[in-house]
Amino acid sequence: MPYQVRAEQAGPRMLAAVRAVTTPQQLGTDIIRLLDQVWPVLREQGARTEHNVVIYHSGEAGELTIDAGVEVFGGFEERGAVRRITTPAG
Repeated sequence: MPYQVRAEQAGPRMLAAVRAVTTPQQLGTDIIRLLDQVWPVLREQGARTEHNVVIYHSGEAGELTIDAGVEVFGGFEERGAVRRITTPAG
């Protein structure tokens, strides 16, 4: 099957996200746990949302630092561990 490859420049996108340190073994469970903190805040505020996004940061050996969140268009009020971050451009 033929396919086409293309490169695009993507700008930063705003997320409502929660940061955590996890392990490869707990990654899937922790992503869901973090998103379960973000979604109620956004629903309560009626925020316009899009995709779930996870940003991986370097961490100690055997650990992963992640930001798990939801792409938000417009604003939202930060609450508790849910904060405003942007994805890297690239």
